[in-house]
Amino acid sequence: MNDLDTRIDNLSPEQRAKFEALLNEKKNQQQLATNELEMPQIDPQPQDRYKPFPLTDIQQAQWFGRSGIFSITVAGHGYAEFDCAGKDLDLLEKAFNQIIDEHEQMRMLVLPNLQQQVLESVDYYRFKRYDMRGKSEQELQVSLDAVRERMSHEILPSDVWPIFEVCATLWDDNLRLHFNFDLLVGDAWSFRVIIDEWARIYDDPDNYRPSPKTLSYRDYVLALEELESSPLFERDLAYWQEQLVDLPPPPMLPMIATPEEITEVTAEHYSIVLDEQQWTDLKAVIQQKKLTPSGFFASAFSEVISLWNSVSQHTLNMTVFNRLPLHPDVNQLMVGEFNSFQLVKVDNKGERSLQSRAVEVQSLMWQHLEHRSITGVRLMRELTQMTESSVGEAIMPVVFTSTLAHHEGETDMPTLAPGKWVYEVSQTPQVWMEHHLWEEDSELALHIDVVAGLFPEGLMEDFVATYESLIQRLIYDDSAWQRSSADYLLPDYQSALWEKYNETKEVQPTGLLHSAISKTAKVYADKVAVFSSRGDLTYGQLDDISSQLGNYLYDQVEVNELVAIVVPKGWEQVAAAIGILKSGAAYLPIEQDQPTDRLHEILASAQVKHVVTTRALMAEITWPEQVQCISFDCDAVTQQSTVAAPQRQTQEDVAYVIYTSGSTGKPKGVTIDHLGALNTIVDMNDRFNVTHDVLFLRYQH
Repeated sequence: MNDLDTRIDNLSPEQRAKFEALLNEKKNQQQLATNELEMPQIDPQPQDRYKPFPLTDIQQAQWFGRSGIFSITVAGHGYAEFDCAGKDLDLLEKAFNQIIDEHEQMRMLVLPNLQQQVLESVDYYRFKRYDMRGKSEQELQVSLDAVRERMSHEILPSDVWPIFEVCATLWDDNLRLHFNFDLLVGDAWSFRVIIDEWARIYDDPDNYRPSPKTLSYRDYVLALEELESSPLFERDLAYWQEQLVDLPPPPMLPMIATPEEITEVTAEHYSIVLDEQQWTDLKAVIQQKKLTPSGFFASAFSEVISLWNSVSQHTLNMTVFNRLPLHPDVNQLMVGEFNSFQLVKVDNKGERSLQSRAVEVQSLMWQHLEHRSITGVRLMRELTQMTESSVGEAIMPVVFTSTLAHHEGETDMPTLAPGKWVYEVSQTPQVWMEHHLWEEDSELALHIDVVAGLFPEGLMEDFVATYESLIQRLIYDDSAWQRSSADYLLPDYQSALWEKYNETKEVQPTGLLHSAISKTAKVYADKVAVFSSRGDLTYGQLDDISSQLGNYLYDQVEVNELVAIVVPKGWEQVAAAIGILKSGAAYLPIEQDQPTDRLHEILASAQVKHVVTTRALMAEITWPEQVQCISFDCDAVTQQSTVAAPQRQTQEDVAYVIYTSGSTGKPKGVTIDHLGALNTIVDMNDRFNVTHDVLFLRYQH
């Protein structure tokens, strides 16, 4: 008996009655709260299953993705090839038609009003056949390549059935199936269900028993609309709105082109395969580390991203197969677009071990799953509003899709196929890189698809090789889990470049960020320092104008105080920054076309009292009352001496602050001191041999 039991036993009958009444009241309150947060349950309407119904938000995103308004215009789809040597093509075709009959979403199409409808009956679907028997090896290969090239990137019409395609190539000793599956019909889980049932029906048609389906996909979609008015939805929306505030940006990988410059979107495909023994060994390690397979690979993938990422934090867009428990038969629907995604914050900075970071990622995945009534598309809408992004802009373009268990007790995806996997590729609108993984014949296949032409030559080969090396180390070298980075696995030539880049043998520079301006002006007074569309400045003019501004501010500001710069692109930006530094303060550049609310938020957050701007912007912009605006042409500045006041900062004092919006639009200040900024400039000048004869072009649109 514990202490609580003893204390209850010592209560008087009256006290015990009060205690039990209070306990029952608490139980009732808890039950009421639970009931309020329960998901609405579907009342199936089988008589309406062939009536039109709305596209889900993810289906809408898929449909618009093929319309051309996004920077990456593709049909969201999966394409796969299977070698089926020795199998009967007619029976494979018959088995596939059973799937069309069994899963009604295989008979869907999109109506002109952007509703979807399931056709009650369709014609027998016949595979297009390429008979290459008796042809040469070269002719066969040309035909196979042509089929793959067409089907792997084809945008099938969504208003004509079917929104999928199956072709077959026959040759002397083989049969290859080509399957293109549009994600309007169903998600990646549905894709695997179809090929799994395809294999089962072919192998044992007499004993195949389709699951009864009292529930329709239409019933499910209509119930989602009801869910949006529930307390559960309100709770989850509040949770995600809070999460989005501190969400870091997506991975910023090196790129040689913008998505807008890619006119013909094709995918480059990369694969890693863990054989049965390696996969068995890895599952044992994952279990010992108390991780799930999805948590492990999401973390390992993010570790490799961090090696090429320009910042230590990023957000991973993670696919979730979101079959909400709105009815006991939801999982028996199987084929349909149930996809959603969650945005997982990854923080790989610091000296924490890979194991601790993997636990963090997995814990956050589990936490997010408790709030999955909010779809990924709704998250993107919230994020778009926060960031004031434009329609069609890819906000989270790096995606992780796992068909393995996300949490303990969850089942993995079906793994059978009608033949041996030969090739697969996927494309998704607004996605630049997608990593997806699934089991194939007791092996684990890790696939990475990227938009061709976005990344530098050789980057993805190095990325995939490093990723594979990290996985092998984490399987067979326990010490790899305790490392703080996977940078030791980079290719040798990259490691050498990083080692050279990080050499710190040079003596740290002395002085402040702006100290050299006056010295340079004495030597090159008449040499142009700044070319701009708003006028040019020589070094002498730059030194004089900035000194006048600095002298005006000198007695009004303190060291480390922020003075904002809100001017058009041109010489004023340079002169303002140097002048503010000469006053002893630090500068804060702000875009002149910022929305008023955001401008005020930044000025208030930075406690700005003075703003350097132009006369035109003084009148055009609504300024906070506590802010004093200054322009270079006002008398109070032009009457100042051109001899700079004595410097009063140290190298540890703030030189400037840059406010970034991250991925949420919430202003965040990044502080740079004089030593850090000066050290970077001196290092770059030395590395690239920058002298007074070198011109720099700064372009911004």
